[in-house]
Amino acid sequence: MIEGMHAGLGTRAEDQMYSVYNLTPNMWEEPWVSHLLGDLPISRYEVRDLWSPPPAAPRKRRVTIFLESLIPSPLRPTRRRIRRVLRPHDHCICIYNTWGLDHAVRRELGRILSHFDDVGIVSVDEPTRDSKQAYEKVTFAVRVGFDAEKYRGTSSLMVVPLGVPKNFVRPRSTTSITDRRFVWSFLGEVKNSSRRNMVEQLERVRGDSFVHSITTWNADDSIRGTGYSDIIADSVFVPSPPANVHRECYRTYEALECDAIPVVDTDYYRRAFGAPFPIVQSDWADAPQILNTLLDDTQSLEKVHQECRSWWQTAKTDYPRRISALAEASRARHDA
Repeated sequence: MIEGMHAGLGTRAEDQMYSVYNLTPNMWEEPWVSHLLGDLPISRYEVRDLWSPPPAAPRKRRVTIFLESLIPSPLRPTRRRIRRVLRPHDHCICIYNTWGLDHAVRRELGRILSHFDDVGIVSVDEPTRDSKQAYEKVTFAVRVGFDAEKYRGTSSLMVVPLGVPKNFVRPRSTTSITDRRFVWSFLGEVKNSSRRNMVEQLERVRGDSFVHSITTWNADDSIRGTGYSDIIADSVFVPSPPANVHRECYRTYEALECDAIPVVDTDYYRRAFGAPFPIVQSDWADAPQILNTLLDDTQSLEKVHQECRSWWQTAKTDYPRRISALAEASRARHDA
């Protein structure tokens, strides 16, 4: 992972290279984040643990954070905690997942970073806990997935696709899109009414399908590793309904990595990233007609498949370049 981030470092001056600090260890998104930063000049990548468990009493925690904000900055316990593990500086990038980073830490971190001329944050923020102001305080910011209306118009912010999690294992092989065993497959939670309805509607699609319902997210009864990816790679379509918190989810990108066609019930991916996935109604009522029509027209099916494959391959090379360009442009504005 780190070796790929050091490509081309010899052509950059040492004082223009970034130090990257991962503040929430064991992030599922860490390999994808490392890939996204691969075109930046990076001198080192370190884990600096500021992870915090969710508060047992959120309301009480909010009151505590408010009272702490009344204390002069250098005396705040949260700021002292940050300083014990991290000394931010110019040319640094802080990575975190908001599920594991306390609100007070995020707020104080933003205040500290705002004093430097060339710093960035990379945030994985499914519940959209980050504030727009937090992104505006730093030189540049990257949201890994989870685009939201509240961040529109934020300068020097880029939203990139969520990507696959670190536990994903690529399939052992793939076959032609027209020679696959299953016309669609779904491996995940089917316990709520909307997903049960999705499965019921998709049962009207002609051909064999594969459904493996689990008890809860990442449950012990999940199919994992190549057992999971081989099934997806042997499927034409992979329905990808919204995740429990946000519309974007790992399943969409796992399908792409397995060379299957994601089917979604939202224009989110098209609007946020220009993705060409087939879009069905939110109740999946039109899904059988749309998918059966594609299955009956090999040329159209192969065209959609190639568009999805090409979009994902381009995204994996284009977004690292775009992040590097964002950092360079932001640095130039500060130097002007």
